[in-house]
Amino acid sequence: MKSFLVIALLAVTAAASVITHEAPEPAADVLPESSETQELQVADADEVPMSEMAVFITKVLLADEEMPFVAPRSGMSLGNIGASDRLLSASTHSRNPIANQVQTVNVRYTGSSSIIILAVRAYGSGQGATARVVEGYLGRNSITIQLQSARGRGFHYRIEIWGRQVFLEKVVSWLD
Repeated sequence: MKSFLVIALLAVTAAASVITHEAPEPAADVLPESSETQELQVADADEVPMSEMAVFITKVLLADEEMPFVAPRSGMSLGNIGASDRLLSASTHSRNPIANQVQTVNVRYTGSSSIIILAVRAYGSGQGATARVVEGYLGRNSITIQLQSARGRGFHYRIEIWGRQVFLEKVVSWLD
């Protein structure tokens, strides 16, 4: 009987605490006159360690212009692949982890003078590894991509370089 009374008392207390289901009116967003506003301070990319950034922003030259691009930590995507573009090179690069060491591989592609690079893709599954362009740029015939592992880790990347042959296009445009 005592347990029944305790349960009934708890039920009555719970029912009494729920008066309404309506949300309270929001307070007016008015700052007191003595308060000061502060601007949002965002750290520059140089101030934030790369290991803490999911996305980093850098710049690449595209036909003598600056073009920003965003690359995920484990991969890289530069340029656009068009319908008339072809795969110039596809290669796979992997390194097993070595304790307390950072591993770096430079992948260089140099095409003939009639080839221009229009897109680069680096697909990776490398626990904190990064891919970046260190030499050359889109719109030219050569590019160097650096693959770098995190300390004590390995990586596995597939690099695709897409481009187009421009010699025939120039001849056709001269004839028109």
